[in-house]
Amino acid sequence: RLGTEAALKYFETLTELPDEPITVEWVDGGFKVIE
Repeated sequence: RLGTEAALKYFETLTELPDEPITVEWVDGGFKVIE
């Protein structure tokens, strides 16, 4: 549930779709991109 919400929040900030897969996690009420 929180992973899906983190992904949605991240996609709201994008101006272009990424070419590679991304991983995000929910932290402190927001998202963090994992590299």
